[in-house]
Amino acid sequence: MNVDRSTNETASSAERNSPEHLRVLVCIRKVGESINAGILWVFKLLKNVHGLITAIATGLLALITWNTDTTVHNTLVAANRAWLTPVLAQPDGAPKAGKPFGYYVKYGNVGKEPAIGFVAQEELGTVNAPAPQTSWYTVFRRSALKDVCGRTTASDEGGVVYPSGLRDYTYAVSTPALNITPDIENGSKIIFAHGCFAYKTFGRERKSEYCFVFLKAEDGRSFVSALCPYGNSAS
Repeated sequence: MNVDRSTNETASSAERNSPEHLRVLVCIRKVGESINAGILWVFKLLKNVHGLITAIATGLLALITWNTDTTVHNTLVAANRAWLTPVLAQPDGAPKAGKPFGYYVKYGNVGKEPAIGFVAQEELGTVNAPAPQTSWYTVFRRSALKDVCGRTTASDEGGVVYPSGLRDYTYAVSTPALNITPDIENGSKIIFAHGCFAYKTFGRERKSEYCFVFLKAEDGRSFVSALCPYGNSAS
């Protein structure tokens, strides 16, 4: 059987140029373009994700490095700075009406650097003596203490406290401001001394707050001290 080849080729050409065939080609090309665009988008996304991960990792590394440096610095400062420690207070004698009341604080610089700009302030007050077998918290309220450290600031004209033992320094106070009454003399009211030491070390101001109460001793004549339930802190 003989087939007219030119006729077949003409038919095929007509099919390729038909609107349906062209639409299919256009669709295929658009699909291809969409796939290429999708592949490019994925690559860009991966690149952005990689950049984001790199940025996060860099930030975390910087944070860890900063935290480590800060910890090392703080440890170095804590190990070598000055530390003023008011550890004991005693009255000069039994409180007497009409006479100034005096007391002294034993303290030391147990650190490794001199404390400079040393300034001290204090205040005296009284509270009722607690009943036998009861806690100081029943009579000594935090509100009895003023913010003595808030008004105490290290000064360039202050003293220098060199490294020492725990009780090698003495800070003495004598004041007629406290009115000594019979209740204080017989022990039904208790004197407290609340004070603050301010100083500088490693370029920063530091403060040591103390509070002691003065109690009548068992002999009934002398007085001894004890820590207040509040008012003892250090920075």
